[in-house]
Amino acid sequence: MHPYRFDFKVFSLLLIGFLLGSCDSDTNPSTEAPNFEALEDYSYVATHTENTLEQLYNLTLGTVSSTLDWEHIELYKITYQTQTFAGEAVIASGLLLLPEEFNEAHPLISLQHGTQLSDSQAPSTANLFNSETAIGALLAGQGFAVVMPDYLGYQSSNQLPHPYEEQSTLGQTTYDMLRAGRELIAHLSHTLDNRLYLVGYSEGGYATMALHRKIESENTYSVTHSFPAAGAYNKTAFSQAVLQRDENLPFMATYLWVLSTYNNLYPQLNRPWNTIVQDPYVRLMETFNPLGPQASDLIQIPQNPQQLFRPEFIQGVVQGTDTAFMEVLAANDNFDWAPQAPITLYHGTEDTFVWPLNSQTAFDAMRQRGATVNYVELEGGDHGSSVGPYIQAVFSQLLGELD
Repeated sequence: MHPYRFDFKVFSLLLIGFLLGSCDSDTNPSTEAPNFEALEDYSYVATHTENTLEQLYNLTLGTVSSTLDWEHIELYKITYQTQTFAGEAVIASGLLLLPEEFNEAHPLISLQHGTQLSDSQAPSTANLFNSETAIGALLAGQGFAVVMPDYLGYQSSNQLPHPYEEQSTLGQTTYDMLRAGRELIAHLSHTLDNRLYLVGYSEGGYATMALHRKIESENTYSVTHSFPAAGAYNKTAFSQAVLQRDENLPFMATYLWVLSTYNNLYPQLNRPWNTIVQDPYVRLMETFNPLGPQASDLIQIPQNPQQLFRPEFIQGVVQGTDTAFMEVLAANDNFDWAPQAPITLYHGTEDTFVWPLNSQTAFDAMRQRGATVNYVELEGGDHGSSVGPYIQAVFSQLLGELD
């Protein structure tokens, strides 16, 4: 069910030795940070040395450059104030990664993670065996300050269901994490320059687009460049295309996760599942929880949408006559807008999990609106195999921004 697995060598047992040998961790209680607007509290997690980062780099992205200088980095778990979809106050969490160098201003990166099926994969666990956390560490080791939101539903907010691919919630929680991270950076006597980069793949790509829109709507910070990849930005067209297919599709469980999120959150929906899926699968959807212990039950779900969904539901979406559902899809479309900052989209040309129509329609719509937008097609890449080339390309471009 997981949409991608980047086969990083970082997960090799070779890492265990040097991580244990070059990481200084602290289990002291978190330090309160009163009088902040977003930051609730924080705790120091670990320091990773130049040697750790150099070896980590060689095991992951060593093809980008072999002549890099590294800095010690410090990792902090952050908790911060944000809101649920309903506007209720909630404490969420994330990870801040900082170079130890105090004498220069850092560019800031917000790195959004992809779909995660376990609380233990969340960034604030600070586990370098998590590929995205490893990338955050490498970027910090090159002089960037990096914030990585967990999103709602993980770690400090794991009592809540994760609002999977819901634009307004992802935009708000990632924006508030950005605010909290900036507050902690200042509190720790580090300084930032005026550069802000946004990075994310798959759900992280969708969240990156949502964050970019939120930042520009708030007009508080300025995005320097945004790099969303392989996100399902065009919910309307993607849903209509999916529901017309009469074949097995590899992403039906995650597609149902999106539908379940919308059905639970939006009051104009809140429909019984026997109006959406066919009878054998109603009970399964009534207890749907992809992060719960029954997640393995989802293998019972047919991969063919014609076998899974009720014909009248399919018809209403494909023909656009299900106005309530179409309004919710439109509320979560984040492809047709005019960003003020440059955007570079990435997508594998053979992605069968999140179809390239999402990035292509975003590129076309943004260009039509006069945006500065580029589209990098990763030739021959599927949803999993495109992660590596995407990260290598963005890492290389970000290093170039430091020159």
